[in-house]
Amino acid sequence: MDSSRRNLLFALAGYLGLTALWFLPVLPYLGHALIGPAEDNMLLYWNLWWGNEALRDPALSLFHTRHLFHPGGHSLWLHSLSLSNVALSLPLHAVLPLPLVYNLLMLSSFPVGGLGAYLLARRFLRRDGAAFLAGFVFAFNPFHFAHSLHHLDVSSIQYLPFAVLFYLRCREAPRLRNVLLAALFVVAATLSSFYFLPQLMLFVLADVVFRSVAARRVDRAGLRAAILAGGLAVLLLSPLLVMMAREFLANADRMGTVGPDPSRWFVADLALFVLPNTYSPFWGSPETMSPRPFTGNSWEIAVFLGWLNLAAAGLALWKRPRESAWLGGMLILFLVLSLGAELHVLGEAVGPPILPWRLLDQIPVLNLGRVPSRMLVMGHLFLGILAARGLEVALLDLPRPGSWLAGGRGRAWAVAAVGAVSLVEFLGVADVCTPVHAPRVYDQIPREEGTALLNLPMDSYKFDALYMMHQTLHGIPLGDGRVSRVTDHGVRGAMAQARPEEAPEILRRYQIRWLVVHRVFYQVSPEPFLDTQFTRVWSDDTHVLYRVDDAARVTPGAPGGPAASAAPRAPAGDPAQP
Repeated sequence: MDSSRRNLLFALAGYLGLTALWFLPVLPYLGHALIGPAEDNMLLYWNLWWGNEALRDPALSLFHTRHLFHPGGHSLWLHSLSLSNVALSLPLHAVLPLPLVYNLLMLSSFPVGGLGAYLLARRFLRRDGAAFLAGFVFAFNPFHFAHSLHHLDVSSIQYLPFAVLFYLRCREAPRLRNVLLAALFVVAATLSSFYFLPQLMLFVLADVVFRSVAARRVDRAGLRAAILAGGLAVLLLSPLLVMMAREFLANADRMGTVGPDPSRWFVADLALFVLPNTYSPFWGSPETMSPRPFTGNSWEIAVFLGWLNLAAAGLALWKRPRESAWLGGMLILFLVLSLGAELHVLGEAVGPPILPWRLLDQIPVLNLGRVPSRMLVMGHLFLGILAARGLEVALLDLPRPGSWLAGGRGRAWAVAAVGAVSLVEFLGVADVCTPVHAPRVYDQIPREEGTALLNLPMDSYKFDALYMMHQTLHGIPLGDGRVSRVTDHGVRGAMAQARPEEAPEILRRYQIRWLVVHRVFYQVSPEPFLDTQFTRVWSDDTHVLYRVDDAARVTPGAPGGPAASAAPRAPAGDPAQP
């Protein structure tokens, strides 16, 4: 075995070891719980379950489900199904439990993503040790770690460095193998998450523009690679893109979103590029460094770049400006785009919305990104390579003859010290997981064709994700649910506009036969009203099951309504803390 392949295996072993370190506390729970707190991970787990159900049952459609928003169901063409992960899960789920499959797919993004960035970095660097740092920065940065606790799709970053690598090879040698592999990795990244398609498109566009300006002539090699690899990728994706476009145009006037406008809320805060991330066991929460909260939530603001990385990248740009200009330009592009349309500093918007994202958000396809902070994924790819080049400059090029760094042992110790500092800056520890289980109340419900159940309380993203995770075990259609870019709220929307006494008739109209009340989420129980309108079938300390009868029950003066209570408590999802 030659040294190049041996170093490749050492790099893979290193990334596997780091992955085990990052997730060591939750490893014993992988077979029956989802890594991360009870949040979006439950919804992404439902996606895997639905994909396996639909692809194995000819009676079901992958892109339309009647298990949500019963009885009409809902289209899934615009839903974040993460089809690459669905495809990979099919053979795995044949021999492994689905929670373990979910966790393995998520964990694989770390070593595979690190290896891809390592291979890409070797094109720019002279030593494999520095390339290992580049892979570490890309795969183990706080942003990726934070999303791995919530989003299987956004955390599936492993295809991006391979797409960039084979695009660059296609530039130099447009052979069939390079074109095909570049297109396939673009397709794999896109099918993992459509957030990655505009990032790859912007990378190719920036590459062609940068090289054309630098050479003062049109970059024909880049255009050729973009047309060949990009054209093939679009051709492969075209059936899905056409159906997505049709679905969007048909429902554009009633498209819904959850929560605030992501293009203005989920942005990278400039201050957080240099403030330690919320997931570090050493630094604690960066909110304590500012008297005001930051814009966004904990996983979208985990944008810490690392002081060592920034210093090394700056050194590379200072000492090797011509060699590093391309990497620096790519890094700056994606950092600026991650800021959104207006600059945010310590949670405050500074200045008018004049940043490039404002223009990008108006361009079809490129605006698929929607969430500016996620542009940082590609930013970390180029930050890692640039920082690794700075490491080479500092440790290998600058030492004078006779200094302790000039010898191999001294350099090895220096590299080890740099690696330790980088690890401390980026270290994250996953210490919470969410058990995949369903309460006993669902066992009391007869499986009847053409009927569905409704869980109370509703009107919360976390409630919907929890109920959808329960559905992966009981399989009963739900009257509501949550999908990306919601176009129909079903029974939930009908009840929101109705008087309390109209609720029974609305439920019958939507073929809701069963109501499950999750007592633990209520401060004031709606049971007094529900007992007057529906038949109580079963109850325990945590849940109540009601049957919606075919005939109306007339009870004058019934108090309250099905949602009559103080604000429901947010679901904890029974997170396990190993």
